[in-house]
Amino acid sequence: MRRSPLLTAGVAMPVLYGAAVVACLLLNPDFPWRDQAPSDLGRADMPFHWLYNLGLMAAGACGLLAAIGLLRKTRRRNAFWARASSAALALASIGLIMAGAFPLPDPLHYGFGLTLAGLAIPLLGGIHLYKSGWKGPAFILFIAFALTLSSSVSGITPLAAGTAIMLSVALLCAFA
Repeated sequence: MRRSPLLTAGVAMPVLYGAAVVACLLLNPDFPWRDQAPSDLGRADMPFHWLYNLGLMAAGACGLLAAIGLLRKTRRRNAFWARASSAALALASIGLIMAGAFPLPDPLHYGFGLTLAGLAIPLLGGIHLYKSGWKGPAFILFIAFALTLSSSVSGITPLAAGTAIMLSVALLCAFA
């Protein structure tokens, strides 16, 4: 089966985001990553803030391409779940691009709350994969959804939810 370049961009999304975060954490060893949101790496007063912000925008661009790829692979019987996954990914990706383009403390950094749509990606993507016959990957996305919700509610390191969402995008695009 030939892999769509658009869906390959979705697999690259967590790689770009992860590389930007890890690079900035290594370049800023005193950054309290367990207590602060990754977005604080992009503040203008942080060394190498531009690296984090470019990584965020590149990951967001990959997410938009992947959202288009998901729409193009839609099958009639699963059209709703594929489109819902695609819409959540597109909204979250626009939010990522805005977060990188408008670093904290700019109020536009929050992208009108669009990144919150990312919370739904593991659930919607899991349902789509389950209905498409990919039960194993769907189960992993359901676990990622539970981890995302629990880390968001419990206040575990802010990096945990974003990591689970990014990896969910890669898994969804790999099996879509």
